[in-house]
Amino acid sequence: MSKKDLRIDLDTRCNFRCHYCDNADLDPATKVSLPLDKIEPVFKSAEKNCWSLFLSCAGEPLVNPRFPELMKLLSETVKTPDVSMVTNALLLNERNRRIILDSSIDRLFISMDSLSPEVFTKWCGVNVVQFQNVINHIESFARERLQQKKRPHLIVTSIAMKDTLEGLPEIARWLKDLHVSAYNIQWLNSMDHDYLRKEQLDMSDPQVASRVNKVLDEVRSILKGSGVILDYPRTVNKEKLISVWNNRKLWRNRLAYFKDVFLKLVAARRGMPCRFATNTFYLWPDGHLKGCPSDGFDTGNLFDGNHTLESEMNLVRRQIAEGKMPRCKDCLYRVE
Repeated sequence: MSKKDLRIDLDTRCNFRCHYCDNADLDPATKVSLPLDKIEPVFKSAEKNCWSLFLSCAGEPLVNPRFPELMKLLSETVKTPDVSMVTNALLLNERNRRIILDSSIDRLFISMDSLSPEVFTKWCGVNVVQFQNVINHIESFARERLQQKKRPHLIVTSIAMKDTLEGLPEIARWLKDLHVSAYNIQWLNSMDHDYLRKEQLDMSDPQVASRVNKVLDEVRSILKGSGVILDYPRTVNKEKLISVWNNRKLWRNRLAYFKDVFLKLVAARRGMPCRFATNTFYLWPDGHLKGCPSDGFDTGNLFDGNHTLESEMNLVRRQIAEGKMPRCKDCLYRVE
């Protein structure tokens, strides 16, 4: 079995209330912390079976009360896969910054959609004081990471929509001054909500497309020669490839990485909405593994002592190969 990309939520709770969050509609009862006593065998199996480990997609990892212990366990058990984590930075205080900088995390993703307090608080459901704390924490982490011999990459992500588009160049200037690793721009996903659909940038409209391209050109011009990589959907550029070359863990797993990039690029060009179009697995905090958000198949519980990450990955693959799991006609999943 080739190595896979594994997504784990350290906590599915969040201290933001983002209107565009994929998990905004989840039942609050399902939002829990990952149990520390159950995760050690999963981390050990990820070391063997995964090329990439992505921590937290549905919640905020820093709200987990045992975050320091989880990071210690991560550093002791996961040494080969590329490890990424996402945070909104509200709790990225001095203690947590030190924990992350001393851990085996290779890339830290932080969301920042607007430097306007009005726009940010409107979309993220926080107040102005919290907004300023986020700004301060990002700036502090950016400075402190530059003092590290082993520097984790710092990638800042913005959601491009009608409310935020014009502010993207301002964010680019800020990030250039902070010497971050990359600026990642993503398009707003409506998730079938009318109020979000109205905020999406309709690239089929020539005027909208022209406006978007003008903003992206300005962002590109600002970041040119700064060392900050501009990354947005459907792009593969020289700077991104060089960053892979210079990342020891990514280069060690280069075949899996480039396969992942290729399949995502194909999915984007086909207009496929599925972000799991590659060999990606998602572990819910209740111990169940998903090979696709809509696969409709329940795996065994990894936390009950009777199932392992490897056995359940193989089970999902067999179900797909035997046609027992529904999948989109354009699904790029490949059984090897």
